[in-house]
Amino acid sequence: MRGQIDTFWLPKAGATEAEYEDASANSVSDELTVELPAEHDDVRVAVADGATESLLSGRWARALSRRVATDDIPHRRWHDAIKSAIDDWPADLCAYREERLRRKKPIAWYEEPGLERGAEATLVALRLRNPVDGRPGFWWSMAVGDATLFHIRGDGFTRAFPMKRSAAFSTSPHLIRSLDHESGFKRRLRKTSGEWEPEDLFFLCTDALAAWFLERQEESDKPWRVWQDFGSLDCLSFEEWVTDERSSGRLKNDDVTLVRVHCF
Repeated sequence: MRGQIDTFWLPKAGATEAEYEDASANSVSDELTVELPAEHDDVRVAVADGATESLLSGRWARALSRRVATDDIPHRRWHDAIKSAIDDWPADLCAYREERLRRKKPIAWYEEPGLERGAEATLVALRLRNPVDGRPGFWWSMAVGDATLFHIRGDGFTRAFPMKRSAAFSTSPHLIRSLDHESGFKRRLRKTSGEWEPEDLFFLCTDALAAWFLERQEESDKPWRVWQDFGSLDCLSFEEWVTDERSSGRLKNDDVTLVRVHCF
């Protein structure tokens, strides 16, 4: 499929980039802007939001989004990619301990309980396949928690998933735990699907942005018009826009991640 993937992110105000705990990945490239050539028949994108309350949540969000975006498995078996990330976590944790030793900052006794509890994150993912025999292209999405996907066609709002109302956001969303070896996340995993057409837009984002979008949409605004222009020379940059919205109180001060997928 022809198209473009653009990724935008910022840590919360007052935090460093090293403290950023969101993550995103796609099946094509690690670049922030990715051109999709026509021969790409299967494109996968994932966004994860590490829970601040858990230790190594950013590391877990990166592992989770990378697995879901890059594992070549049927969309019906998305849970297998999540399970693989969980199975890999002990090795990731071992690598982290070794990193700390190399930096001469071994794990302190007070960090051990947090490591034993594991890390947590929300997740939303999208998979797109090319049109076949004159029919529209098809897409699938899955989510755990309040990271959200928005589908835009023309200048119209088509779908929000899994969050549909701004009032539905809370401080305790469903999470995927790095130590969930019993696969309890399956009970909280939600799925949806649909068709896509050329010029459709998909936005995948973490909770602060999703809540902002739904609040504006509920007020009969068209928030996608702002997001679709990020990267244009004559528009506010993502960083400028986030700073303005945070200052106004319209956007929660949190790590923010937005992935825009434009189908050509």
